[in-house]
Amino acid sequence: MKKHLVFLLVLFFSLSSFGREVSFSWEPMEGAVGYEIQVSKTEDFTKPFLNQKLQTPSFSSGMEPGRYFYRVRVIDQKQHPGKWSNSAPVTVASQAPELTQPASGYETSYYEHQPDIDFGWKSVDLTSVYEIVIIDGAGTEVLRTTTDKPSYKGNLPSGEYQWQVRSMGKSPIPGREGSVEEVPSDYSKYWKFKIVKNNLDKPVLKTPLDGAKLTNHSPIDFSWNQDSHAHFADLNIEELDVQKPANLKFDKIKDKEIKKTIEKPGHYRWSITAKEEEATPGVTSETREFHVLEDPLFAGNYELELNMSYGRDVYNTNSSLQVQTPQQINQTSLAYGMHYGLSLGYYVFRGFGFFVAAREAPMATETLNTTQKELDAQMRFRFGANGFFQEFWFGYRQMDIIEAENTPTSQAFDLATTGPLFGTRIGIDFPYKLKLVGTGYYYKPLNFSSPQLTTLGPTNADVFGGSVGVKWNFYGQWWLGYRYALEYINGQMGLPLTPPYVNSSWGMTRAEPFYLSISFER
Repeated sequence: MKKHLVFLLVLFFSLSSFGREVSFSWEPMEGAVGYEIQVSKTEDFTKPFLNQKLQTPSFSSGMEPGRYFYRVRVIDQKQHPGKWSNSAPVTVASQAPELTQPASGYETSYYEHQPDIDFGWKSVDLTSVYEIVIIDGAGTEVLRTTTDKPSYKGNLPSGEYQWQVRSMGKSPIPGREGSVEEVPSDYSKYWKFKIVKNNLDKPVLKTPLDGAKLTNHSPIDFSWNQDSHAHFADLNIEELDVQKPANLKFDKIKDKEIKKTIEKPGHYRWSITAKEEEATPGVTSETREFHVLEDPLFAGNYELELNMSYGRDVYNTNSSLQVQTPQQINQTSLAYGMHYGLSLGYYVFRGFGFFVAAREAPMATETLNTTQKELDAQMRFRFGANGFFQEFWFGYRQMDIIEAENTPTSQAFDLATTGPLFGTRIGIDFPYKLKLVGTGYYYKPLNFSSPQLTTLGPTNADVFGGSVGVKWNFYGQWWLGYRYALEYINGQMGLPLTPPYVNSSWGMTRAEPFYLSISFER
């Protein structure tokens, strides 16, 4: 009978309360009534870890993770042992860790800052080191590292990945007190995850507008809209039309606007680079150009204004009536209503420009409906610097007054006048989007005419008006204004009627406490 035995294989590992269940088996030998197996930490088997007699050619035992050697011999019918087989090594691996996060199929996204991903797994007893491996969608290993905790935090660029972990168990080395060797576990199963990179939207520039002409005495309001995921921005300003362009860059802007004074007159171009983080590259907007001038008065200024107001008129009439008994008539009446107007002006030269303005004022009393229509043409002369300017205007006004009685057989009365117009305006700019404006004017109605009255007696009138207000720059060259306006008329007229009215005089005071305007000024 053969005295030697050649083992075949280690069948499998499974869990047990002692560690991992290890099953050994070998080919049965003819004439053998039993077998003896030894398992040792050392190849010389001086101190076997396990010595067991068996009746079958297989054996199972719980074993701690580590490296071992084992050998087997037969027992014959006389209970005599044969020779030991050659020793064979066997490694008992630790249990593979169980992954916990991120879950398989996890997906996240980012814009510029790669997100930190927390990888986690359940800890395995008797180990202090874990190895994590991450592979990309092409099968390339992008990370292999160890950690002494059952977790790892890392960041990766966009792509599809899979990851797994194994524990690096420790096993004592016999004969070397205090020394251990690594006994890796099986790898955990693969879990997949995906990282998507999003693109920031380009910033949209708001102010200053392209081609804007600005002054060097006030801060320039740079404003823009940017992606909500962008938390920082660079303002890039480049001086043009010079041999050595100067690039002005202001970093770490956290708001979506900044005020900056540029004292040097010149031609500039600006853009915004919006960034998710201070150090990320960001995305840059389109560019705009603007000019910085020495003062606010320059050729090419223009202004368009739309306005509306609520007016309240107080009329006082004093007339002498000659009939059989002379009578003196004094009358006071009220009128009220909304007024609407627009004006457009253009400065051909630095201190000279043309303006036209139109206005309509429907008014109502208990007995009359009145509509006043005004059309002005003006030449304006101005001067100023450093945020202050004053201008004078000379022009001509045409006014059309239509009155209709509120009766079943209403009668209309149409009176048209024209005459010279004189005025002045003073403006003071403040650095932070505000300016104060005051105006005053005088209008002299001449050439009274009326289709209903073929003959008018001597007529004379004077019109004085003025306003004070404030304007607020709410976007680019757009301004929102409020002002308080007053107008006073003093007139006299003689009408040869039957019975005749003579020495007829009237006065009107118009107050406009509610006067709003919106204007575009460049």
